[in-house]
Amino acid sequence: MKKQNGFTIVEVMIAVAILGAFAYYFAGGGDFLSARNKQIEELMVMDRHVNNLYENIQSNIDIYQITYDPKDFNDNSDPTKINAYLPMAWDLKILTDVANCTTCPGRMGFVIIPLDGYRGLYKLTVRVTHPKIPKFKDYTFLINGK
Repeated sequence: MKKQNGFTIVEVMIAVAILGAFAYYFAGGGDFLSARNKQIEELMVMDRHVNNLYENIQSNIDIYQITYDPKDFNDNSDPTKINAYLPMAWDLKILTDVANCTTCPGRMGFVIIPLDGYRGLYKLTVRVTHPKIPKFKDYTFLINGK
């Protein structure tokens, strides 16, 4: 049997791939990936907070105030004044009222409106702001009252 000198092509390809991954990470690719990861995490947390709020309101609709004239909430789209209508603050780890978290970057508020012509159906609009969201983002849900 003949002795083999050197490396096989598979060993060389694996070594090049590992060196390429390290070079990419140290050349700045890691910064991009971690920044993108943080952005996606913030969006996932925001969606989770909105979903938890929706589920809580849906299961306990009787204890929430129904708004019959949501003009102030719906018409206010000025980013400098909108936070006055959003009483909840949120961050990656917390959703609370603004007084308990003055440093939280995100704000959230909601309004529940009865649907005209549909007895027992309500439209829930959750409005969310965050420095990384231009203006605001509205989530709309239909809730079946009891």
